[in-house]
Amino acid sequence: MHYIIPKSTDSLRDVNKLCKNFDVHNVNKLIALPKDANVPLKTGGGFGKTTHFGYHSGYNEAAIGAMKVAARFKPNVGRCKKLAVVQGALKKQLQAGGQTMYGNAYPNGTGGVEKDWMNTVSNHVRGK
Repeated sequence: MHYIIPKSTDSLRDVNKLCKNFDVHNVNKLIALPKDANVPLKTGGGFGKTTHFGYHSGYNEAAIGAMKVAARFKPNVGRCKKLAVVQGALKKQLQAGGQTMYGNAYPNGTGGVEKDWMNTVSNHVRGK
C-alpha cells in the first residue's frame, strides 16, 4: 500500500497546517500499487498503475511542495478542501500510471520527478 499523501514528518507537518482532521492512515488515503510492471493490474478506486518499490523522494517533495502551494491558492476554498484537491491530483495520476516516482528511473533525476508531479498537481488544480 502507498500513502497518497506521504506520511513523512515534513509532509505531516504541512498536512496539519492545511487540515487538522486529516487522517493519513484512513483507507481512502491509501492506494494499492504494483511493485513492478510484471504484477497483474487490478482496477478500481483503490488500485493504481504506477509502480511502487521503495522510498520515493521526488514524489514526496512534490507532494510537500503542492501542499505549500495549495495553502496559497483560491482564498475562498477551505483548507481541508485544498488538501483534498492535492490528494485527488496525486491519486488520479497514481491510478493512471505512466509517471515515475523515482529519480533513478528518470533522465532528469529526482528534481525532474518532483517537477513532473508538481505539474500534475498544478494541471489538476487549474481544472478545479
